[in-house]
Amino acid sequence: PISSPSSVVTAPTTSSSSPKRLSLPYDVEEHDRERASLPPFLVTLTGLAHSLDAGQVQGENVCSPIEANRIVCRDNGGWIEKRSRLQKTDSPARLPKKKQFTTSPTSSRSKAEASLDWSLTPEMRQIAHEFSNEDAKLEFLSNWMLAMGGTINGVQVGVTPLGRGLVATKDMPRGTVVISTPLSLCPSPKEFGKNKLMTEAEKMVRDAGYGDDYALAVLIEYETHAKALGKMGNFDPYVSWLPVPPLPSLLTDQELLTLDGMYCRDQIAKVNLAISKSYESIFRRSLFPSFPTTFDPKFNTIESWGRSLARVWSRSFNLYTNSSQNDLMWAMTPVADLINHDADAENNYIQDFDSDPHVFKMRLSKDVRKGEELLITYGAHTSLQYFLFYGFVLPENEHDYVNLRLLVPSFGEGMDMRPGKRANELVSLAEVHTTGEVPLDFLIEGAIVRHPDELLVSAVQKFSEWLQQEIIDRMASLPSTIEEDVQAKRELGPDASGSQMAMIQLKINHKRFLKSIIAYLDRILQKEILWDNDHLEKIHLDGAVAPRSSNSDFGLPLDEIDLYLHPPGGV
Repeated sequence: PISSPSSVVTAPTTSSSSPKRLSLPYDVEEHDRERASLPPFLVTLTGLAHSLDAGQVQGENVCSPIEANRIVCRDNGGWIEKRSRLQKTDSPARLPKKKQFTTSPTSSRSKAEASLDWSLTPEMRQIAHEFSNEDAKLEFLSNWMLAMGGTINGVQVGVTPLGRGLVATKDMPRGTVVISTPLSLCPSPKEFGKNKLMTEAEKMVRDAGYGDDYALAVLIEYETHAKALGKMGNFDPYVSWLPVPPLPSLLTDQELLTLDGMYCRDQIAKVNLAISKSYESIFRRSLFPSFPTTFDPKFNTIESWGRSLARVWSRSFNLYTNSSQNDLMWAMTPVADLINHDADAENNYIQDFDSDPHVFKMRLSKDVRKGEELLITYGAHTSLQYFLFYGFVLPENEHDYVNLRLLVPSFGEGMDMRPGKRANELVSLAEVHTTGEVPLDFLIEGAIVRHPDELLVSAVQKFSEWLQQEIIDRMASLPSTIEEDVQAKRELGPDASGSQMAMIQLKINHKRFLKSIIAYLDRILQKEILWDNDHLEKIHLDGAVAPRSSNSDFGLPLDEIDLYLHPPGGV
């Protein structure tokens, strides 16, 4: 989403109207504004867009960058539909401030509450208590938001099939505002202007070639360790509560061992490398020498930096910078980011610049019944994108794909044919979708290179047989079978982490996909799929193949398989 060096990983939240950022294939000018806003999940890595999500599968709160086109309520309940266009709405009703909120000074959290001089009514305190469902940190956060002008209506945190999420506490009609959060409580680059130090820090981040997500992560780093340095951050109640999402970039090599040999393992390594390079550039070269009393290597470690980036990548929303709606920014939205993901949900959030204070609102777009879970969609992403930046993997995902790369080595140039090494010439690239159907033009290109003297229809048959064996060998090279993975998933206990569940599901999705390719090629070999030789020749000469949509805009593939061919006369 942000323009940055190829070595920079950045998890986007942007619209295609912003020339500075990568985006999904939605065009604000061509689509309804209400469905054009993109999710904050992209990652730019060596020229590729990546996305991710964290926390949903484990019993912790899910990371919820409200971004794509839909959300809401599970069992035919109320839907929260996101609106990227500004709408005028009535100011949220807020309870009058009557009584100063004080608590017993038995904990550091109570002292922090007292020092902030909040004014809370008993009604507000009751709302926060019921909403948080006996989570002390979340109750502290909720009290802070209510005291500063936010509202919570008809929802509370509860245990759901997706882990911890938001559940309706009463029947509510469409249009009900369930959460409103003052924009001043939402960490974003816009808030940097209120702090001279952070304004200078942001400039250093951008001068180093990084964008909104890295700048926002610096703010989270500062807030996380402010107390240890004798300071009080503006967003302390929120940052103190923020859970650490189970992103693979935070796992150890031992924990990732089960993914060895898979394409995703290399992508995790690239994300970690990007985190390491950004730490060197932003902290060691800029922030530490420039602000030695604010950023300290003892606290702002590379591990802490990785956690801050993970929190930003997994929880950010796209919000407008002002009422003119001409630019989007990354922002984190306290309380609203507790909502879980559902691919078939609809989103509905608005920014109310007419109210005082300006607020971020989430409202229902369908009637909802008591006990139903409210859901949003984090956007349309591939399984690997969800895994990398959100930490969960869906059992089924129509946006998944596998890349097949047909390569011909250049002989006489010391070409290295070992696995993982690139050949010099890319003959063809096929993007195979969930049906397993290998594009016909790819089969023709491979057949011509591998069997140049054969009748084309016969050459395609022989190439399909060779390709099928290559995919079978790819599956055999993996450390486990799909049957073993399915059994391992069944044996996961209730205490299994979200990352464990996500890794096993990713392995299952990967192998299931490869099996679908093998099955499709088998249909060709069994002559269930037949082509006329003249038809194949016409496709080869004229390129007469129907255009195909690309899933690459939704993130990284499940696998990228290099297929090395020896041209005529080759060794």
